[in-house]
Amino acid sequence: MTESDRMPSAQRLSAREGGTVTSLSSVVSADGTTTVFAGTLTGVFRSDDAGQSWAPTSALRSPFIEAVAVSPDFANDRTAVAGTTDSGLHMTYDGGERWERRMFWGEHPTVTALAFSPFYADDETIAAGTDGRGVYISDNRGGSWNGYGPELADAQITALAVAPHSADVLFAGAVEGGIMRSVDQARSWSPGAGLPDDATVLGIAMSPTFLDDGLALAGTEAYGLFRTQDHGTTWSAVDDVPSNWPINAVTVVGGADGAAIAVAGNTLWRSEDDGATWKRVRLRGARSASLLALATGADGVVLAGVNGAGVIRSVNGGQKWAASSNGLTSLPILALQPSPDFARDGVILAGTASEGVLVSRDGGRHWTEVTAGLPEPTVLGLALSPAFADDGIAFALSADFLIGTSDAGETWNLAYGVPSEHPVMAAAFSPAFADDGLIALGCYGGVLLMSSDAGETWNAVDERFRGAAVVEVAFSPRFAENGTIIAATAGEGVVAVYRSTDRGASWSRYVQQDGAYHWASLTVPDADPADGEEFFCLATGPHVLRPSGTVVGHWNALYPSSLETAIRSVVASLDFADDNTLFVATSAGLLRSSDRGRLWYPLVAELDGVPIESVAVARNAAGGQVLLVATIHGAVWRVDDPAAAPT
Repeated sequence: MTESDRMPSAQRLSAREGGTVTSLSSVVSADGTTTVFAGTLTGVFRSDDAGQSWAPTSALRSPFIEAVAVSPDFANDRTAVAGTTDSGLHMTYDGGERWERRMFWGEHPTVTALAFSPFYADDETIAAGTDGRGVYISDNRGGSWNGYGPELADAQITALAVAPHSADVLFAGAVEGGIMRSVDQARSWSPGAGLPDDATVLGIAMSPTFLDDGLALAGTEAYGLFRTQDHGTTWSAVDDVPSNWPINAVTVVGGADGAAIAVAGNTLWRSEDDGATWKRVRLRGARSASLLALATGADGVVLAGVNGAGVIRSVNGGQKWAASSNGLTSLPILALQPSPDFARDGVILAGTASEGVLVSRDGGRHWTEVTAGLPEPTVLGLALSPAFADDGIAFALSADFLIGTSDAGETWNLAYGVPSEHPVMAAAFSPAFADDGLIALGCYGGVLLMSSDAGETWNAVDERFRGAAVVEVAFSPRFAENGTIIAATAGEGVVAVYRSTDRGASWSRYVQQDGAYHWASLTVPDADPADGEEFFCLATGPHVLRPSGTVVGHWNALYPSSLETAIRSVVASLDFADDNTLFVATSAGLLRSSDRGRLWYPLVAELDGVPIESVAVARNAAGGQVLLVATIHGAVWRVDDPAAAPT
């Protein structure tokens, strides 16, 4: 039996539905099936039943989706395209089972808008708008791309639309360029009159009979809704819709009434006379913090993407709406930490991207939001006191604030004792915290704060770590004996590790890895030191750094997966001294090494290829080990006996 055969099974404990839907694109096939792609902040989801249920597609190089578009011949070619932040454009030719990243002349710019030719089956043409590089066109199914449009007033494209019956006619909206029109497939552009020069256009929709009636709508960020009836030559403001409300998206619903719908922030407007007059739609029973995207299906189906709350759906042309996020799990958990007494209390804390801290008291099956009202909803890291079961002390880290609890997560407050001029990036408690009260905080600017009175007062160590941000801190499990603290820094294209063996009084630069990575993860397992060195691992970028095992002070940088795979966190088995096992959470799944990090293999088939944000290990009631895993989609999984050898 090979190492890859030693796969335990994983149990999904929970997955919370919802999240921010930034883009929607739909197509109705000849048999009446409506397929919808949804772009979110955690990747792309697909629905094959007009938005009633959803499933994630495979992972992209970047999970932050700016735009999606689906081929009008999807039933035959299974083609869709996704634009991402800072990672360019991705194509799928099998309905989302696999995504392939495409380059624009050697670059991967942020892609903000996408549109297929209505005759894609024949002309193979797709248009892509970018953040700063204008419009690109592909006429070979996304194989290669050419940039056009030197006449564009603004190269920061925010919206695109292709005429329903002509691939030559395009509209492009920009950050401060109003609307530009092309009648030669983006080779030349002319401005539309009537919009303010600094108008940011967020959405464009053309009438299904645009070539005949010349009707189109454009939503802007700060000037309301605009309408044209002369193919985009001139535009006029729609008086019924308040001009000071943002119009994030517009669409035209198919059917006899030809209703047009405009989204205005948390309010939706509907017209039944080609956009001449408008009425506000009350979204009773549906969360509508901010509507961001629209798509249509057959028989009056309309879908809206919501900021933080998934998708809402209408089956009568937008008159009535209901939540429709079944399977759309896009509420990412960024950090996961079980109670040190997990076997008894079943407590887990989770740091999220948009909901602050969540607490589970039944082993991860149910969660409660406990930090509502605090100033920062994004929690990037967590640290629990080793005596958490008794003292209830924990810290949660956001980009700008450090918050703490002393009642096991019931209530949270800002940690006022921490100097506000030092934003905290990492926190760690001494293994003997109940006795020594020692806490370490890594901060921006090469600052490491230490407290020896359980956080009442703080002092910066003398070492300034060359001004680099201290992104991770870890105490040796044998800190009481060896006084060892490990710190990782990131800055100026280098991730470096420093070590102190005198309780933080002095530090030596220990190892470094080149690369402009802004994160690192450290694990210091409880194992007897070999040759006077304490074993620990550092994960950053696609690398795991570990001692070579042959030469004291020499380290190897290994790739558990590929150069395209990000290693998000590394943890050691609680029985590392006996089983030599390490686990890593990666953007391509969960991996295990049974030889102290030399060779790596997928751990569970269910999570192979799934982006993992955090992994933690705890004891179960029988004294064995439990691996708790959080995916980018916000699902929490449990793997029992993850270090067990095959039987």
